[in-house]
Amino acid sequence: MLAVYVYRVIVGHQSPLIDEHAKENINFQLSYQLYFLCFMIFVFGINGLSSFFDVSAIDLPPLFAIIGVGAGFIIIGILLLHGFLYSYFW
Repeated sequence: MLAVYVYRVIVGHQSPLIDEHAKENINFQLSYQLYFLCFMIFVFGINGLSSFFDVSAIDLPPLFAIIGVGAGFIIIGILLLHGFLYSYFW
């Protein structure tokens, strides 16, 4: 991300196309990092809550963990798709 920013500062004023794509790239990378940070906080928060409460009596199959991670990735994908569609069509 830093390399794209430096490139935009150095070469961005020469072409509006380079400037626009560099801004979109920086926006995408910041959004993706923010979504990933929120996802990791959510995952570690749930893990911390499960260690706080006694959930050893509940024997859940690993399928629930796979479904939970898949649902998280689907939510992140929907948010990224929404950002992509918003930036190009509205």
